[in-house]
This record gives sequence, structure tokens and C-alpha cells, in this order.
Amino acid sequence: MLSPKHAFLNLLALLCSAGIAWADEPPATAAPAAPAPKTYALISAVGDQLEFVTRKMGTGSNMLDTFYRKKVKIDNNALNTSVLRGLDRVLDASAPGSKRVYMSLAPAQLEGVLPQDREMAAINKVIKTLEKNPQRMEWDKIIVVTPAFRSNEFSGMGTKLYGLGVFVQPLYSGKMPSDGGDIDLDSPGDGNEVTTPDKQATRSRRYVAPYSYTQLWVLDAKTLQILEKNDRYDNQKLFDPKSTAINVADAISTEFLATQVVELTERSAAKSLSGTAVGTSVEIGEIRPVKDQPAKK
Repeated sequence: MLSPKHAFLNLLALLCSAGIAWADEPPATAAPAAPAPKTYALISAVGDQLEFVTRKMGTGSNMLDTFYRKKVKIDNNALNTSVLRGLDRVLDASAPGSKRVYMSLAPAQLEGVLPQDREMAAINKVIKTLEKNPQRMEWDKIIVVTPAFRSNEFSGMGTKLYGLGVFVQPLYSGKMPSDGGDIDLDSPGDGNEVTTPDKQATRSRRYVAPYSYTQLWVLDAKTLQILEKNDRYDNQKLFDPKSTAINVADAISTEFLATQVVELTERSAAKSLSGTAVGTSVEIGEIRPVKDQPAKK
């Protein structure tokens, strides 16, 4: 049943269409219906492994690879979850009220794929899977995050890095002998900008750096056409000037490193989406740890 107000507005429109003149200002019309909220599918394909990369010390230019590399599996889909949280954070600001569907690519889908080929392998597998999914016809856009590969050194980081990982820049001694006496390699103002465990900024030639090298794809949900791409190569260099550990990796606690990996992964994904038309004009601030919520009964 129409409300008295809506009934009056309908009568008003009918009288106007009948040619009845009104001496006062034109009658108001009913507000148009609000558009249906958009639906975004968010897909992370960064996998379940961190690669720890450490620069070898005292190696010559004849070495094929001047880095030690080791993969560490992370349980509970934590890496993909961090990416999805970052994307979700941007949509909360750029598309409030929108609906989201969350997915991740099974890590086994990229087993045996070379690092430099993972970006294209991941997006192709995602698209191939979505082609068979009729639910996508109810979505507006699909946002996918895949690993990205960078062959050259960049921003004080190593070569051939991709996806998510931790880079270690070690020096086994804080001083280097010279004719004029020992040179302090970590003197104030020297080296790269780093963050200490108490979140202070300083500089150092030694550091442990979580990194997030990813490619973000925005797809049209109906056609699966690629609308936008945005790559990011982010890192967060960490150093503890108070530590007496010879190996810089031992100076950073496991708990602090894990926290920084999660925060960087989430922040990098958020910044990547904020650089597209979907998340434009969204300012990304610092990531705050989320307190555990009580389990629902």
C-alpha cells in the first residue's frame, strides 16, 4: 500500500500530465531508487611460501648467484588472507556497502612454475577457472593479486625476487679496515633508511627486509577482459641498533618479523588497489594489528 506521501506525489504527477497548471513552483518527484550495491570478487594467488634470500659475503663476479635462497611454508593461508584484508580495506572506503566474494588460488596450481613465469601462470589459471563459474555473472569486477618478478637489484634489495619474502643484507662486522683506521659501516646517516623494533627511523647498511612484489589485475566479471594492471615492489627494511648479534638476521625477533611481514603484505595490496579506478583517492595509512575477536557460540 502506498504511503499518504507517495499517494500524493503520484496524484500530483497525474494532474501534471493532464495539463493542469500550477501557480507555485513545480512539484517535487519521488527520489530515484538507490542502485544495487556492486559485488567484487577478490582473489589472492600469492601462495603459501615466503622465500628467504640472503646476500653471500665475499663472493666474486664469477658466481652465478650471489644469494642464498630458502623457501618457508606459512600455514593457515595466512599470506593470501593478508592480501585479501588489504583489498577489503580499500573497498570499505571506495565502495562502502559493496558485496565481496573472497577466494585464493591453491598453491599447488603453481608448483614447478619458474619464478619469472608465475605472474602469467597464476592469472591464466584464475581466468580459466572463472570461465567455468556461472556465479561471476552476478559480479561487477574481479580483483586478482599474483606474484610479480623483478630480475635486477632495486631499492637496496637483491636480484630475482618475486612474490612475498624476506631479504637479508648482512655484514659480519660493523667496521671495515682502512688506511686511516676502521670505518664504522653503520655511522649515523649512512646506508638505507630502516625501522627499528620500537618503530623509530634510522639508517643502516645491514637490515632484514620483508618484501611484497605483486601484480594486481582488475577484470570485468562478465567478459573476463583485463581492465587494469598495477604492479608494486614494496619492502620494509628492519634493523636493531641495540642488538649485539653479529648476524643481522639474529637481531630481529621472529615475532617482530612476522608482524612486519603481515603488515607489509596487507599495506602493499591496499596501495596496489588504491592506484586503480576501483580504489582511486583512497589514502592508505599505517596498518594496525587486529585484536583477536571472541569466538561466536
